[in-house]
Amino acid sequence: GLKNRNGFYEKVHKCIEDSKAAGESLSLAILYIDLDNFKYYNDTFGHDVGDLVLKEIAQILKESVGENGFAIRYGGDEFLIVLLNSNKEEAMATAKMTLDTILLKNGFVSEISSFLRKPVTIKREKSLSCSIGVSISSNVDSNQELAQLIKNADSSLYSVKHTTKKAVKFFEE
Repeated sequence: GLKNRNGFYEKVHKCIEDSKAAGESLSLAILYIDLDNFKYYNDTFGHDVGDLVLKEIAQILKESVGENGFAIRYGGDEFLIVLLNSNKEEAMATAKMTLDTILLKNGFVSEISSFLRKPVTIKREKSLSCSIGVSISSNVDSNQELAQLIKNADSSLYSVKHTTKKAVKFFEE
């Protein structure tokens, strides 16, 4: 139920055009989300369960963003949340709420067990979680600015993935 990468660029370019036409600047926050341990789910339970988990994640992301923006599947097990006219505190609060909601799902054991019609156990170290990198810009008016915003969020995400995982990090220059 989420747009893909192409849908993301179409939607953001429309937002840029609309803000330029209105003589306003477009403020965007990007939350770059990568699922932790997703490969384990595909390898252990099969791609049908992987698809189920992706749909569950999509629903969580849609609920997290509400009316303040949109979520997209950027590729594989990577997602973006785009928040319109958001500040650092709002973006970080949304990121933390998203992470907490995913962690509360306990690796989606209940959903997977129901889908497979048998009890499932997942070791804590293999339980699905996510890592999130956050960046924000008060004036996105070009493809270059948008690319830099995504690169900054990805840089913060990379830092989380290679240290703690299961965390949120804001991009600081």
